[in-house]
Amino acid sequence: MEEELRVVTWNIHGLGDGDRLRALKNWLANTGKNTRILGLQELKAGESRLDFNIKQLMPGETCFVDYSSTDRGGSALIIYPSIRVEAGGTRGNGSCAWAKIHTSVGLVGISSLADSAGPTTVLQGDLLAKWREVELHWDLLDMYERVAIKEGPKFTRQVWRGERLDQARLDRVYLNCHGEWIEAANKIKHDGEETLSDHIPVRVDLRLTKTHRSRKKRGSYLKMDAGTLKDPEKLRQVIEAWLEGWKLALDPTEAWEIAWGKVREKFQDFREEEKRKFQGLKAQKEELETIRCKMTEDHPTVAERTRCEELERVIKEAELLECSILRRRSRLQWIKEGDECSGYFFKFLKTKQNRERISSLITEGGERELNEDNILGLIERFYRDLYSKQTITAEGIRDRTEALALIDRRVMAEENDSLLVPPDTSELEDIIGSMALKAPGEDGAPVEVLAAMWSSIKEECALFFISFWETQRLGRRNKTGVIKLLPKNEEKELLKNWRPISLLPLAYKITGKILSTRLKAIVPRLVDSEQCGFIEGRSIMDNVMCLRLSQEIAQERREPALFCKLDFVKAFDRVEHNFLWETLRAMGFSQDFISLAGGLIAQGTAKVHVNGLFTGSFPLERGVRQGCPVSPTLFVLSTQPLVRMFREAERKGDLEGLNIPRGRPLLHRLFADDSGVTIWATESNFNNLTKIIEKFESFSGAQLNLAKSVVIPMALERLPPWLLTTGCSILGEGEEITYLGGQGNHRRSGENTGARHHEQNDKEVGIVGQPHTVMDITGYLDQTRPESHPCVPATRHRHLGQRLQPAGGSM
Repeated sequence: MEEELRVVTWNIHGLGDGDRLRALKNWLANTGKNTRILGLQELKAGESRLDFNIKQLMPGETCFVDYSSTDRGGSALIIYPSIRVEAGGTRGNGSCAWAKIHTSVGLVGISSLADSAGPTTVLQGDLLAKWREVELHWDLLDMYERVAIKEGPKFTRQVWRGERLDQARLDRVYLNCHGEWIEAANKIKHDGEETLSDHIPVRVDLRLTKTHRSRKKRGSYLKMDAGTLKDPEKLRQVIEAWLEGWKLALDPTEAWEIAWGKVREKFQDFREEEKRKFQGLKAQKEELETIRCKMTEDHPTVAERTRCEELERVIKEAELLECSILRRRSRLQWIKEGDECSGYFFKFLKTKQNRERISSLITEGGERELNEDNILGLIERFYRDLYSKQTITAEGIRDRTEALALIDRRVMAEENDSLLVPPDTSELEDIIGSMALKAPGEDGAPVEVLAAMWSSIKEECALFFISFWETQRLGRRNKTGVIKLLPKNEEKELLKNWRPISLLPLAYKITGKILSTRLKAIVPRLVDSEQCGFIEGRSIMDNVMCLRLSQEIAQERREPALFCKLDFVKAFDRVEHNFLWETLRAMGFSQDFISLAGGLIAQGTAKVHVNGLFTGSFPLERGVRQGCPVSPTLFVLSTQPLVRMFREAERKGDLEGLNIPRGRPLLHRLFADDSGVTIWATESNFNNLTKIIEKFESFSGAQLNLAKSVVIPMALERLPPWLLTTGCSILGEGEEITYLGGQGNHRRSGENTGARHHEQNDKEVGIVGQPHTVMDITGYLDQTRPESHPCVPATRHRHLGQRLQPAGGSM
């Protein structure tokens, strides 16, 4: 895969405000519009007027100015036309911020240890750097080795501080093209020597044709085995190690990381001890086989018989221990303690591993990539781009403001107060006891290990979580996730067909669970009843019943209608953080709670684990992680503006839904990111629907996949020509589609709907022989909450669920 990169740097040091603006206008007119990256250096002092005027010159673009507060170190204005950027520029203390850019190109500087670099990295000059080159290399690397350096930058000028020569000054622009540093500036006479510098007008055009390479790292990390702690002595050792690590730091966040580091070391010792037990197993089996052969040929001696029995016992114990370890590490729920690891067990694990293996990928150009290194590079770039934040235009900001103004349900003061109370040991104990047994993150600590040690370390653990509630600092390690890819269908060569599941550190999961549990009592009142996902008292069957109801009404009344099943691309992963915070603010959540949620979600990092290897790390600038306990709740809250936009369009008459007996029009239903909209089959209705979706996309990060969105015509004699040009998939006559476990089909006006389709559907949901006319269904729906759209009433929820759930299912 080739990537072209054009770099331009320009010096405007020494010019007045007016001269700078005129020069900037001319330069942008002649060069900037066709340049992928523009860097303007040496903006001394804080000229806010210059910042304002530049933003006027380039409306809609993202600009960042970081003015220096002193004369040391120049500020840089980085403008990226049509490329999203979060930050950039050197500061007075010589550090440099990352420029997080959608195209995986970024600025890297000496103090940039909090975030990750892209495969193509620009190292801006004019930085104060450590004098010793090895220290510079270390500073450019972080603990996860995010930037691979083959040949590091060299120093070009010395800077004296008092009488000590302890720092040097970089005066170059460097490019890191997938691990190889390339100098990108012209040569000039500088300090009496010929050097490379970026302090004069420079224009450099580079075409980088390096193939994407990802650093190969072993994708395994120590996963603590809670079964080991059944041994009281080992449990005692682990607790002592944790408490020893906790005492090594005063800051609770740092102490937590050190403590679990000590625990990992202890579990590593246990692992080595287990390996030693198995080292002599092969030799013991060979010795046992030799003795058995001799015993069949001749009468065994007492010593031989004793030795044979002893070997059989030792081998049996070792095999049982090995089986127990394999069972626990597989984390399969159906494997019970005492079961031997059968051939089926190993075949199952092998099949699971092969199913999650990516042996080839189709590139954007349609070529098949087979090289493992290149596959890792493609995966890293795909997810780096997916989690890069969206640039919101001025029009998008206006649309967001209008949508948020429609929200009229607010969090009460006492509810906000309850969210901000730091957790105590009692609440933490309940939370830990309620957490599901999930695979651990990179820290290797499952919740079972903490539960085993809880009584001895609960006071210290409470201090850590209280500290987070006070400072909103969770620690970088605790916000780094490992993404596992699970295939959604058989087309495994397309990355979009893999679902990213985040394996998160223990502290992250506990914090998310606390927030999720507290929000559970508040959210049902805040979210309109059209949204049924992840809300207590609401069910997926609500939406299935409404699909059935809309089909029945349209057929019996012969009213042409459309059921639109909307498919949003990677909905959880595309939620814009700023949009989420603004939505929470519009709902009345306090700024302190928004800071809590931001302390958990914002500025996280991740890396993908695939084929037993890790990709490089990348920042998560948007999205709520699939695997975080609070993510579903936050996602549901982020859909409330869309629900309100639908309601407002219905009120204005822009969208017309089916009228049901004794109820409001049946228009839209959501189950998390699965949306279904029922409208009259008119072109204006459909056009207004698409306009609402486009508005929501402009500020939320959502992206509708038209090709996968399906329209089910209902009671239509023939398809209107305009419907064929929408770009959506249209369900053909006689075809069926599965919607949240229920069946939807296309039938013409007046066609009998109670024969084969309902018979098949009823067999699937277990209600054969029971009446299901429109009045029968609305008889249940009539008891719903007055202000809501038709949904299953809470008092009849369990009864209706039993009627509709598939055989063997559970509500």
